[in-house]
Amino acid sequence: MGTARSGAGSGGVGRTIGVVSPLVGGFYFGAIIAGVTRAAARAGMRVVAVQTFPTRLARERHQPRPVPAEPGALAVMDAVVVITDALAPERLHDLLAESRPVVLVGTDDPGLDVPVLRPDNHGGARAAVDHLVAHGHRRIGFVGDLEQRDIRERHEGWLAALTAHGITPEDDWFHPAPGNTVPAGSDAAEAAVRAGSPTTAVLAATDLAAIGFLRGLQRAGTVLPRDLAVVGFDHTEGGARVTPRLTTVDPHHDRVGELAVAHVLAQLRGEPAPTRHVPATLVALESCGCARADTTGDVPADEPGTPAAEDLRRVAASAFAGPVTSRRVRGTQTLDTAWAETVLAVLDSAAERGTPPSSATLRRLRDLTAAMEPYPETLEQCVVAVRGLEEEVAALLPAGPRAVAHRRAVTDVLLALAQGCQRPPAAREAAMERTIAEQYEVDVDLATARGNVRCLTWLPGSGRTNACLGLWTGRPTPSGSREIEVAGAVARSGTLARSVGRRMAAAQFPPTPLLRAEPVDGATLVFVVPVSSGERDWGLLAVTGRLDPRMLHSRERHQHWGALLALALDEEERLADLQGRLGELEQAAAENLALTAERDAADERHRLWLTALRHAVWDWDVTRGVVHWSPRCAELFGIAPDELTDSPNEWLDRAHPEDRIALSALLAAQLGGANEPMRLEHRVRQPSGAYRWLLCEAVTVMDGAGVPARLLGALVDVTERKESELAMVSGVLREAGTGLPNRASVLDRLGTMLGRAHRGQADAAIAVLHAISGVPGRRDTDAAAGGPTATDAAPALAERLEAGSGQGDVVGHLDARTVVCALVDHPDASGAARLAAALDELPGQQRRLFAVGVVPSVLPFDDPADAVRAAEAVAAREAPGLAR
Repeated sequence: MGTARSGAGSGGVGRTIGVVSPLVGGFYFGAIIAGVTRAAARAGMRVVAVQTFPTRLARERHQPRPVPAEPGALAVMDAVVVITDALAPERLHDLLAESRPVVLVGTDDPGLDVPVLRPDNHGGARAAVDHLVAHGHRRIGFVGDLEQRDIRERHEGWLAALTAHGITPEDDWFHPAPGNTVPAGSDAAEAAVRAGSPTTAVLAATDLAAIGFLRGLQRAGTVLPRDLAVVGFDHTEGGARVTPRLTTVDPHHDRVGELAVAHVLAQLRGEPAPTRHVPATLVALESCGCARADTTGDVPADEPGTPAAEDLRRVAASAFAGPVTSRRVRGTQTLDTAWAETVLAVLDSAAERGTPPSSATLRRLRDLTAAMEPYPETLEQCVVAVRGLEEEVAALLPAGPRAVAHRRAVTDVLLALAQGCQRPPAAREAAMERTIAEQYEVDVDLATARGNVRCLTWLPGSGRTNACLGLWTGRPTPSGSREIEVAGAVARSGTLARSVGRRMAAAQFPPTPLLRAEPVDGATLVFVVPVSSGERDWGLLAVTGRLDPRMLHSRERHQHWGALLALALDEEERLADLQGRLGELEQAAAENLALTAERDAADERHRLWLTALRHAVWDWDVTRGVVHWSPRCAELFGIAPDELTDSPNEWLDRAHPEDRIALSALLAAQLGGANEPMRLEHRVRQPSGAYRWLLCEAVTVMDGAGVPARLLGALVDVTERKESELAMVSGVLREAGTGLPNRASVLDRLGTMLGRAHRGQADAAIAVLHAISGVPGRRDTDAAAGGPTATDAAPALAERLEAGSGQGDVVGHLDARTVVCALVDHPDASGAARLAAALDELPGQQRRLFAVGVVPSVLPFDDPADAVRAAEAVAAREAPGLAR
């Protein structure tokens, strides 16, 4: 740890000290960085401050702890100061392995050979408790969130101070808060009011928590400090803007930053490490019950003087925000010493010689006062201290010219102090107005840059600002770290601009020309902030500038620029994406137009084809239950187009009863997801009662879920073809003369009858009637006598039997002389009974011409021919001489 990196000298001149911090602004982080910057400048060192907390525009009520990202600039740092948990432990080990000086601030001791610096949290808490006890309080509570190391130390100091005063704190004296912010303090106050807080005073972990707690109590009707005294911690200017003004502990965060640089220099030079202690100061205002502003601080023992002079020196050492104890004005004299000696010299000269202060002396006093950066309450403390000196001298000085001169000198000094205290707030107010105006311009420029945000020309005073933007490439470097590319730069010289396009590891960003672009003045440094939004981590923004360590909130303008830049890059990416999509949509629209034109042409061709083919098409929307018919459909149904509704029943109700079952079954199969197209020839009733044969062909269209959504089909008039086919079939299966079924048709239909009987649907009886010819005991009618022969009587007999048959019955010819009659069972009579009745009804003259054989059931037979032969055998027994 005590050795420097290779190639470096033993001192700090020309080196770069890096500060790795969760944030780079505000009264805590900003003050430490400001102290580092001042002390580094005195050693000739430059400063680069790297923020690891993402620069999102988050608006959560209580901010979460920072999540350290991969920081930049580590490789350009000759020494590193790490604030709280801004750097991951493994990266801290890497730095120590490189023998670079490392100092930790405000964090737990990691157990490494590295100094850990913290404000005097114990001493500050003890001073606050001592002060409240002096006011007569014994029930003193604590408000805060103990997650952070500094806060735990303040809590421990509170406990130790109470114990030292013989006070044992009770559990309900601690008021837990969901953070150490103003909203968190307000929440803690509301909880304390609900629970009925038993304390008469509280020490808050931070000023922000104290302000929230104070306001929460006031909303509940608590009168402060009468009902409850409140003391904060951090000495922020926000405490001076509440009523009553907040008594607070000043831990001097900037001096902790200066001490960190002293430790860095000691490591570089191989010298013994300096102290790790920065005394805290209690700033007493009204919230604790004090009537006037006061500070408690130590005065060096070697400083001679009266009690009033000691009070003045204490004010000089503790009542100002600037580097009063470290900044030199001449020789070894520090700023606070020079200021106190100037005040004492003016008053002593007037008291001893009656000499009034010169204009130059008063101007120097004004300048010294302004340079010491007074707090809002500093002037009050200065007035009290000067009035103390006045009273001390007046008690010893006789009346006369010297007394008058002394009183006038006191007035001149107070005026000079008032003017000096007024100058920094006025300068800060003017700077704030410029910042607001610049920020308006930045907002507008980033909102309207449209592709130029990477050039960084939107930065305020871009011709005077030095900055560069690095964007992640998405590729790792050979060492495994993230690679970053310089995407834009602005500078007063062209050296930095030549870095655009250069790629490097994140640890090597920003380029060296930016680090050396500004002189070492103790106020200017290089900020490296993440460019990240809630959507994406874009890269890093490095920019030179100054910070205001007295800002109440940690949102600093450079990190704000990073957040706005990330949003602009998000918008730019979205716009590019939209433009790409727009191009795709335009191309798709053009393709769609071409497809539409092609489809229209195809539809026209299809319409012409349908017209030429005389096809009728229909589209059944299954989801809605409606059918769209072409005009040809109405023509096939025999109605006018305007009479045709969109109901599928227009078609189904017109189907022939014998075809309706098959049609419904096929449609149901299609709606059930059948893979094969539907095809059916069926009859459709016309308004005249006649039927027209139609061929239906249809396919099913599925939706995205695989459910039938539409049926598309066509109807073709096949009446002429169907009638021709039926005529041809009739000629093959029926006798030409009688039109009755012939032998082949009879046997086919008997086969169907046997199938139904075996399935248990209906039995049947079969009769064979054979015309008698030349059988003994019987004779043919004498043709000469004018009567019919047996052969002539067969067709008439068949026609008579068919006339009495019903659905499912079979009557036909086996040959010219033989008639077959098969009757099925009916609910009211069996087939055998029906057959016997039909034979009994035949005229006797006609009956005598035939031999009859009856089979009462077809169940014993599997083949229709066997059933017929069995009936023929019975007929042969009736007429033994039957000749076939």
